[in-house]
Amino acid sequence: MEQKLVGLFERYYHSIWGLFIGMVISFIFIVLFVDSFLKTEIPFNVRLLYYSFFLFIYWPIIWFLIRNYFPKCKKSSIGIVIAIISENEKQKLRLKNDFVNRIKELCVSNNLRMMDIVVLNDYQSGILLNRAINWFNAQDEIKKSGRVDNQQYNMMREWEDIKKKTRGHYYIYGDIKERKDAQNKYYLKLNSAVIHSHVNFSISDKIRKEMDQTFPRQISIEENFELRGFQITADMIFYSTEYILGICALVSNDPKMALQIHQTLFNNLQKLNTRTPQQNDIYNKLKGSIAEELTYLGRIEFLTSRDMKKVNDYLDEALKYDPNSFIAIGTRSYLAIVGENDVYKASRWAKKGKTNKDDFTWLYNEAYIDMEKGQYERGFKKYLRLEKITFNNEINTVDECIATDEYLYKSNMNKKQILFILGWLYLKKKNNNPIALEKFENFIKEAINDTSFIFLIKQARLYISIIESEMDLKTK
Repeated sequence: MEQKLVGLFERYYHSIWGLFIGMVISFIFIVLFVDSFLKTEIPFNVRLLYYSFFLFIYWPIIWFLIRNYFPKCKKSSIGIVIAIISENEKQKLRLKNDFVNRIKELCVSNNLRMMDIVVLNDYQSGILLNRAINWFNAQDEIKKSGRVDNQQYNMMREWEDIKKKTRGHYYIYGDIKERKDAQNKYYLKLNSAVIHSHVNFSISDKIRKEMDQTFPRQISIEENFELRGFQITADMIFYSTEYILGICALVSNDPKMALQIHQTLFNNLQKLNTRTPQQNDIYNKLKGSIAEELTYLGRIEFLTSRDMKKVNDYLDEALKYDPNSFIAIGTRSYLAIVGENDVYKASRWAKKGKTNKDDFTWLYNEAYIDMEKGQYERGFKKYLRLEKITFNNEINTVDECIATDEYLYKSNMNKKQILFILGWLYLKKKNNNPIALEKFENFIKEAINDTSFIFLIKQARLYISIIESEMDLKTK
């Protein structure tokens, strides 16, 4: 009797039936177990009234807390939340024994003990699934309209509430159905969501695209092969999850964690005698990702220690993983100027990056190198070309150029052309007229007596006149 009531409560605890069933179970428990330990002269029927009054007052509060409870991932871990709605107890057992346990085994065998897996029940999974769909819809609407209305704000706030309750970093959600085809089959319909630091829509879209390419969304498993089928599905989801978490660590400015996750995954995939198409796709993608992470660590090493041997070790390793890594090649060109003051070496590396049609960091490098060589007209033409170009993460490239140029000018104030370059960057790429005006005026002041700068002085005066006319119009 009691076991049946407990089973009913577990099934219906979130509904009004759960409120009443839970009250009955609690009452039976108190009468059968708690009351027998009480030594009191209060008559039994009076005690029953007390118990009833207590439950009537406090059980609804307890029930409300249980109903709204979500299990949490550990604070110091990378939280993976699995929320898959099942139709019956048989499916629940398959998910727990064959699917979830397999993912936990892979975490241990791949030395990823920092990952903590939390599994939600059907009721919790339903809430998460609904809020995840609403959140994605709200994001798409905001992207289209460029504004946030009250409905979209509420949808995003509800998703934030789920994130806060679970402390998850990666969410796997969907449902499992069992249907009779030629033979009995399980059908898994899955989706995923990942949490990372705030980034612009272009980076967010890139992450979503990577998830679409690597994450298995619709899977059918024949009942005759259910054990192996669920384990293979778990493998596919694990490899995709690990790959995406590494990307998110990188965009969240933690290249060290990203490298740890991706190198572990790369080494384990490399050990496999044969790889599935999905594993092979991830394996090839990892080469570029690891190269990017090593490059970022090399940049950090340069900024913190200026130890070019350590920096070059990072970049050498990056290019071993991906000899065509544009970010590693661009960094080599950039650091040849900043760290080694070798313009010709920088020029050689910049030319290697020209084949990249999606990222024009190499053109910024080439324009600077021409200016450094004293080829001002040639360099200026490249900056004019950059006026008509935009690309993903260009703002990061511009910010890096400004920080580097400021550093180089302070290190050697004879490089007066850097003031002109800074003026152009602030004017054309940062839309900051006051600082651009200041840089151009300082350039003319410093370079006025040097005949080699006649061409750039002329261009600086043209820019000053344009800025002053624009600023004059704004003040009227």
